[in-house]
Amino acid sequence: METTKYPFWKQHPVLSEIRVDTLNKIIELVVKLRTEGESRTAYIMIDLALGMYSTSVEDQRIPADITDSEQEAIVRLFQEFSIIAYYSDRRDLGLQISDKLLFHRSRIIDGTRERSHAVDDEMIHRNLIFYVDRLPRIEKYVISVEMPLVEDFRYHSMNPSIIRTENGYLFLCRGVNYDLTDGSYHIHAVDQKVRTKNILVRTDRQLIPISQHEIVDHADYTRYPSRVVGFEDCRLFQVGEELWFTCTTGESKAEFLPQIGIGKIPSPPWENTIPITTFVPLEGPSPGRCEKNWLPFACGGQISVIYTYSDTIALLIGMEDGIPDGETSEFSRKVTNEYACQFRGSGGPIPFDDGYLAVIHEVSFPDNVRHYFHRFVWIDDQFKLRKVSPLWRFDDQRIEFCAGLCRSHQDGQLLLSYGVNDNKAAIISVDIDQVRKMLADLPSFSN
Repeated sequence: METTKYPFWKQHPVLSEIRVDTLNKIIELVVKLRTEGESRTAYIMIDLALGMYSTSVEDQRIPADITDSEQEAIVRLFQEFSIIAYYSDRRDLGLQISDKLLFHRSRIIDGTRERSHAVDDEMIHRNLIFYVDRLPRIEKYVISVEMPLVEDFRYHSMNPSIIRTENGYLFLCRGVNYDLTDGSYHIHAVDQKVRTKNILVRTDRQLIPISQHEIVDHADYTRYPSRVVGFEDCRLFQVGEELWFTCTTGESKAEFLPQIGIGKIPSPPWENTIPITTFVPLEGPSPGRCEKNWLPFACGGQISVIYTYSDTIALLIGMEDGIPDGETSEFSRKVTNEYACQFRGSGGPIPFDDGYLAVIHEVSFPDNVRHYFHRFVWIDDQFKLRKVSPLWRFDDQRIEFCAGLCRSHQDGQLLLSYGVNDNKAAIISVDIDQVRKMLADLPSFSN
């Protein structure tokens, strides 16, 4: 005879209500214990409550064959544990459960997303500040770029994008004319416009700079008055022997609305500056949307981008006679997890284990203070988001922004390029096998 895991509970909804009432009382007690500093006792109470459902804090499962009310109550128990883990010397479990809670906030049932109202996103993001650790690294390289001196102010280096070449690397480093202090911008310009300049740096295989050239916008496209000028947060990539970049531009629409553009870097040799004569603003699939952080890559000899992740959408950039025509078309859409709408493109994607590896960043605003976290993501060859790593940081700073990912010339290593606090640029090397170990199926209370 067929049986389910909890047939007795399913046949007696009154008992289910009693259990929910019991769980709610336990949650009240756990909150009281936590606020009184009795975190270890609260930990024990949570484990005892979960034991009624043959699970535990270590097990991190929510049985599927129970009522929605019971599931929501168990979510609240795990949410309480995401707080007390820090005070119980279980930061590892605190991070794991926080991640599962974020991914649990919606489930796809019969093709439809259902939202869990038990998950307090803001509270979890506040907790993450205490749980997210540095990404293990092999070596760190501080990037030294001679930035322009304009109006007696030396532009700050930030957010470099890197690719590997046959004899070394190229990285495109952004420079800005402002200081960022405690969330406030001090712009060094009489007209108070934020300006970006970009320097293309060629290095050897040891990342020692060989040459640098400023790229200068000489392209023929309509520019509108804007308080933000220049190519922002470029992503460098290659298609065959051709060198391209995407970026954010604030000058291509009459109303100020950031848009992604694509530019082609002419082949060397280069003079003191590199004139960009091919640059085309791109129309995305969502008119009127602020567009940033598309991740460009070559796919079958064509220019493609990863656009979003909750529905993993890949776009193809239209071309005419080798020049982008400004249009994009969707060639892949795979439903994944609603929380992945928080993912924003950072570095890559690069071919990796029969799919693609990328770095994404997430931005949280606990107590109205901006914090950046990153994670690796793996997308299969059908462009479906399959695996993610836990969240990590670069240097334990609030403002960190990865803009590049490539394989190193050193066997078994990857390079990640990033900016810190909008005034520093750096590269770290990491172990490929370590990254593989970090990648796992999307966090879930069902596995």
